[in-house]
Amino acid sequence: MTAHSVPQTEPQSPASDILEGAEAIAEFLFGGNEDDRDRNKRKIYYLAENSRLPLFLFGTMLCARKSVLLAFISRQEERGLLVG
Repeated sequence: MTAHSVPQTEPQSPASDILEGAEAIAEFLFGGNEDDRDRNKRKIYYLAENSRLPLFLFGTMLCARKSVLLAFISRQEERGLLVG
C-alpha cells in the first residue's frame, strides 16, 4: 500500500458502536445473566447519576459507545483503579 492509497475497508458504522438503554449497556459490561439483569441495570443508572461512566442521553434514552466504554475501562486498568 502506498502513502496515498485508500483503505479497502469501510469505517465502522456509528450505529453499530452505540448501545441504547441501560439494559443494553449493562449486558455489554456485565454479561447476559438473566438472574442479575435488573440489578445490573440499576448499577448502570447509579453510575450514570454519579457520572462514573462515559454515558450520554439521546433524547431521554441513556446511551453509550462501545468503543468509548472499552477505552474507559482500559484507562481505569492502567491506573490500577479496578479491583478484580
